[in-house]
Amino acid sequence: MTKPVSFRRSLFFNLALSAILLGTILLAISVYASSRMLRDMAEELTGRAIADTNRALIAYLRPVEDLIQLSIHWADAGMFQDRELDEFDDIFRPFVRFVTQVSAVHLANPQGEEKMLMKLGEGYRERLVRPREFGSGKALIREWVGERTEPLENLVESSYDPRVRPWFTEALRQFETTPPDAPIAARIHWSEPYVFFTTKEPGITASIAHQAPDGKIHIFALDVLIKDIARFAERIELRGSGLVFVLVRDLRKGKETVLGVPDSDPRDHP
Repeated sequence: MTKPVSFRRSLFFNLALSAILLGTILLAISVYASSRMLRDMAEELTGRAIADTNRALIAYLRPVEDLIQLSIHWADAGMFQDRELDEFDDIFRPFVRFVTQVSAVHLANPQGEEKMLMKLGEGYRERLVRPREFGSGKALIREWVGERTEPLENLVESSYDPRVRPWFTEALRQFETTPPDAPIAARIHWSEPYVFFTTKEPGITASIAHQAPDGKIHIFALDVLIKDIARFAERIELRGSGLVFVLVRDLRKGKETVLGVPDSDPRDHP
């Protein structure tokens, strides 16, 4: 015969089992709440870091857009009217000399003419494309090196045509689809990363197409090197801890490349 279990023993067993179940439930709730709290904190910190980085990069690139808007105001005032492309040195040189974000300046038109000016060490390099004067497939390269006041000139064979470059085609497309009374900032186009023709380095370009008072259309563009953006991103200080990396996606290959890697030891930023 089975020995009857006393009421007290049964009650003790039930209470003990209830306490264990309650403790397990409370522990599960506590773990879940802590996990959710940590997740929410992580999401909040990540969101802050992304917002901080976005603000910093927008501020870094703002001078580029400011220069474009200034140039459009100059064009509206007639500064570009009746000027040849090679007469803009005094206007363009301060852009590439004093604005560190800008690596090159372009001024082109739908006739295939273009002037490009870029910094070359302590001097400058200029490319002039004039199909009607030089013939197709040629460009005049001029370089100011050292203390020279007169440039070294060389007419070279070149397949360069500004009308097929991303900054030109997209700026013209945006010009054709944007209302003429839209703010200048709304008409500026930022390109996807691509390889620059001259330096063979990856970068992005801010460009705008604009119709001057004389009816002529100009495409104005400023180049920004990805490596300069990466150097800037490496100096961004996030609140708390964290590191900023710059990645560029290759749309053709469908993969991303890390271009900006902080110099500091990652162990210093847990």
